[in-house]
Amino acid sequence: MKRIIVYILLIIAFTSLGAVGLLNQPEDTVDKSILNNIYYKYNNVTGNYETVEIKEKEIIYTGTILDTKDCSNYTFNKDTNIIKLSCGRAISIAGFTEDLLVLTINNQNEYYYKNNEDSFNKEFQNYFKTTIDAYTQSGLTLLKEKEITFDELIEKITQETESYIYITSEKCTKKCIIANNIIDKLTTSKEIYYIELNNLTSQNLSKIKEITNKELTKETLDKEFPEILLVGNNNIKNIIDLNIIGFNTDEYTNYLDDFEVNNE
Repeated sequence: MKRIIVYILLIIAFTSLGAVGLLNQPEDTVDKSILNNIYYKYNNVTGNYETVEIKEKEIIYTGTILDTKDCSNYTFNKDTNIIKLSCGRAISIAGFTEDLLVLTINNQNEYYYKNNEDSFNKEFQNYFKTTIDAYTQSGLTLLKEKEITFDELIEKITQETESYIYITSEKCTKKCIIANNIIDKLTTSKEIYYIELNNLTSQNLSKIKEITNKELTKETLDKEFPEILLVGNNNIKNIIDLNIIGFNTDEYTNYLDDFEVNNE
């Protein structure tokens, strides 16, 4: 009987030691070159950058692709490259370089870059199927066809027929690259013309105020998106922000005509 008790105690002891050993096995860790870096992905729908940062025990994510609310802690399996979040969701590291991290989320490879501009460029080329330089040039070509001088601007302001004046500034970069390419789709009811803010001096703006009794300043027109003036009959009837969100411009067809109807 004593021998049986001894055997049972030994079995319990070995089982306990085995369990302790399993609990205390060293956990796999994500590659050190990935840890504690912030990676960016441009969301071409929202126009915002989503970010991911993988720490030693936690993932910090901002955006819509991965929901880490109440489940940001994780474990990592280096054999499968799977990151298992504390809530049961799983993602995997599909690959990485010095500047790029590819995560598989919901069976889709998502590309994150250390440099946010690299992410914007990647998403831009995927969406528009061309380079930023080529798309920029096509927009500038459209603007050139509609460009007017200050004297011509005064003519548009004073004439009876209303028209739109499309204004861009140096601050307008990414949003203008996209907006410039749809300038001829914004309206069907009126002519639209273009002038660069840098081509308007303080004296020019003062002249416009004398005619319209509306004050325009470099500061109010210097924005990250185009400003559009509705002018005619010695008046500036409206100043319209063309603040395009993301890459999809379908909803901006006849945008100016719809704006007028909704603001009558």
